[in-house]
Amino acid sequence: MQFRVAHFLYPSHNDGDIRSSCVLGEIMITFEQVNCFRAVYEEGSYSAAARAIDKDRTTVREHVLALEDVLGEALFSIQGKKAQPTHFASHLYPRARHLVKQAQDFESVAFSIQQVALTQLTLCYDIQVPSQLLADVDQRISEVFPHLTLRWLQRDREHASTLLEKGLAHFAMMPTLRDVSPPEKIGAFRMGSCGYGVYVHPTSSLNGSEQVSIQDLSEHPQLVSSNVFITGERTMQVSNQYHEVNSVDLTVRLLGNRGWAVINHLDAKIYEQQGLISRIKVSDLVHDYQTSLALLYSFAFESNPTIKKCMQLIRESCRELLT
Repeated sequence: MQFRVAHFLYPSHNDGDIRSSCVLGEIMITFEQVNCFRAVYEEGSYSAAARAIDKDRTTVREHVLALEDVLGEALFSIQGKKAQPTHFASHLYPRARHLVKQAQDFESVAFSIQQVALTQLTLCYDIQVPSQLLADVDQRISEVFPHLTLRWLQRDREHASTLLEKGLAHFAMMPTLRDVSPPEKIGAFRMGSCGYGVYVHPTSSLNGSEQVSIQDLSEHPQLVSSNVFITGERTMQVSNQYHEVNSVDLTVRLLGNRGWAVINHLDAKIYEQQGLISRIKVSDLVHDYQTSLALLYSFAFESNPTIKKCMQLIRESCRELLT
């Protein structure tokens, strides 16, 4: 990508050459030069910038030097291994950052328009997202797009975000994180909240008690999802003796051996009907545990008609099943 910069040569009298009018020339500034300048400014060195944009250090330096030649001004002064920006560079940086962002957005939209006919939809989900919600979303999408292959991948937030940024996934359903915003290439909206309760096996001694306190729970083993620690939902972890289990179905089976667990009500309802678990009321808790869920999506596909419709179907499912 190249940008044309108007360059005016004003009248001069050098060597007797009199120019009576302005001469309009063209100086070519490339997107790569601007992007390399931005990267060096943000990273503080040519080596770090090269790693950030996946290019050779020599290539990055050559682009910056070429830009300096075009502009006729130094952009950085080298102090040790650091590239210190000049006052001129500081003035240009906000515009360079904006230009790079606009170019990336343009590229994402341009490619997404070409991908109208999706044959496969990849959805990531966290273990804390109710499987009943996932099943409902699956059914809604399959009914509207019967020939669309759905790939459901259980991933934590970090790995799901990486897939979305690389265009390898279309959606990710995740618990929200406090004070954490999605990366620039990812959009998000709130799906709703999911309620959780304390569940045990029907034969558990806890199920036979008229009143169960948090102190009582702390004296029994707890089955906990490891993602509770990743998302910061530490309020769900009560007992000092706990076992990490990354499957609701396995959690239900293990409750037959020991302990108790916090399970979302949507999934627990099915197991309760089968007589596999029982919900107990905890006297210390006024309200159920609540986890807020968010849908993350890649900006690279947001203009695709199929993606737009799937997003609408997911919203409808959330409105029906979540609070």
